[in-house]
Amino acid sequence: LLGYNIVQLVHENNTTRVYRAIRLTDNKPVIIKTHAQKMATDKIKNKLHHEYEAGKKINNEFVIKYLDFTQATSGEWVVIE
Repeated sequence: LLGYNIVQLVHENNTTRVYRAIRLTDNKPVIIKTHAQKMATDKIKNKLHHEYEAGKKINNEFVIKYLDFTQATSGEWVVIE
């Protein structure tokens, strides 16, 4: 994923992969979530996008911040604080 250095896979199941990463612009540690399937279904893609849209609306110091949603040739990626 352009702009991020993926450090470690921290979780994987049938539909999702979660990575620990570093955002290269400011060396900030982030979590990156994507789908686990090579050819993800529209349902899985929409679920990731919905999670991002719902998460970015929450503005509370006690809740993680959703920073970005990216669509690339390698899939859809949600970047979380």
